[in-house]
Amino acid sequence: MRELIELAEAGRLRPVVGGTYPFAEAAAAHAAIEARMPIGKVVLVP
Repeated sequence: MRELIELAEAGRLRPVVGGTYPFAEAAAAHAAIEARMPIGKVVLVP
């Protein structure tokens, strides 16, 4: 775990974001996850 923290602090850890959806489109984000469409994480934004 310490190694991950060090990588994040150094800016060398980059998450893969498969898509961003506003909260109002949470159902669409959920549908995309169920369909296994995104490669990476799905992020809900305000």
